[in-house]
Amino acid sequence: LLPKMPDWALSPSVVLAKLAIVLVVGKFLSDLTIVNGQPIVHPYVAYLLLGIVATEIGFLEKQSFNKAQSAGFMMAGIMILLPGNFASVTLSSLAQMVVPLVVLLLLGAAGIALFSFIAGKLLRVSPYVAISIGLTALLAYPATQIVTEEVVRSLDVGEEDRKFVMDQLLPKQLVGGFVTVTVAS
Repeated sequence: LLPKMPDWALSPSVVLAKLAIVLVVGKFLSDLTIVNGQPIVHPYVAYLLLGIVATEIGFLEKQSFNKAQSAGFMMAGIMILLPGNFASVTLSSLAQMVVPLVVLLLLGAAGIALFSFIAGKLLRVSPYVAISIGLTALLAYPATQIVTEEVVRSLDVGEEDRKFVMDQLLPKQLVGGFVTVTVAS
């Protein structure tokens, strides 16, 4: 809907500024849904939906972080946040949780795969793609993106085919991960 910006206006700073605007608006919209101290629409869901809308109307560029030359920096920042969640786990509490965790992960993965297979058949989606989308519930972002990129990178095909597979899989994996993990948590 918006006219294409000239190339000189697509500097990394402008792209990052537009991303920041979308994030601020997304946070504002999420805050509008707060009831009893909890947002009905989680900020991450608001960011995702607003990002999709902003890209579709032409405000954001596709693959904005790549165009802003910031994808690696963003991924590193996200990965830095993960270990802090494990700081309170002691070795003895971890040892007590190993068997129940393994059993629950195996049962959960089998259940997700089974129901994803059935949903894939009903929705006429490849069972392999349906199962991989379902299993994003075990990974969350950024692992969904990292795993998808590594799988596509390992394919023994040409660069054009690799790009096609990435364009087909990555959006499904990211949305699946956002929806399953953010909504479920």
